[in-house]
Amino acid sequence: MFDSHSNDRRRHPRAPIARSLEIHTAGGKVSCELKDISRSGIAFHSEQAFHEESLFGLDFRAEPHEDCPGLHLEATAAVVRCKPSRDGGFDVAMYFLHVEPESLEDIDAYVAAQLTRSE
Repeated sequence: MFDSHSNDRRRHPRAPIARSLEIHTAGGKVSCELKDISRSGIAFHSEQAFHEESLFGLDFRAEPHEDCPGLHLEATAAVVRCKPSRDGGFDVAMYFLHVEPESLEDIDAYVAAQLTRSE
């Protein structure tokens, strides 16, 4: 099983991102709330559980706002963690297996802008 989100194994800085995301599953669309993003993956909250090691194609756009650049994410990702949340629903982490080069540039710019804002 993948475990890329363990603190001791994290290779890339992550940044908070509070946006809605729809993930298309065999059972239909699942609405999620993004929590953070890095070059390695994303974390989000969902009312639906996801099976660990499930694969998904992601295509997500976030418009620029305030001091943050826009973000277009095209990636293939695997679920590495799905745990019940204290507030109900599930906290889910996905590890990117493949990310389009332009999306990596967008992620880098977004994370750098967020980290600069928090300093």
